[in-house]
Amino acid sequence: MIIILVIIIYNVSSRKKIKKDKEKIKYLAKNGILVKGLPFEFVSDGSQINGKPWHLLIKVTYENANGVKIPLVSDQKYSTCDVSNKDTVDLLIDPNNYSKFYIDYEIY
Repeated sequence: MIIILVIIIYNVSSRKKIKKDKEKIKYLAKNGILVKGLPFEFVSDGSQINGKPWHLLIKVTYENANGVKIPLVSDQKYSTCDVSNKDTVDLLIDPNNYSKFYIDYEIY
C-alpha cells in the first residue's frame, strides 16, 4: 500500500513539473528572445557511475545588451551517453527577468 501511495505522489508531482515547464516555455516563446549558437560547457550534477559523471547540465554565459555577462545553468539533465558532438546551444530568455530561461540544442 505504501509503495502505491509513493508512486501516486511521484506521478502527481512529475505531472505538475511537466505542466509548469510547458507554461514556462510557452511564456518564453511569446515574450522571450532567442539567442542561437552560444558556446557552452558541461557541468556535472554530482551523480556518478563507475567514477564517471552520469548527468550533465549545460552552462552558458549570456551577454545582455549592456555588456553584462550572466552565467546560466540548465535545469535539464543529459546522460553522458546522450551527448552528441554539438558545438553550440540555443538560449530562450526573458529580457526583463534573466531568471526565466530555457537552454537546449536547436530551439526553433
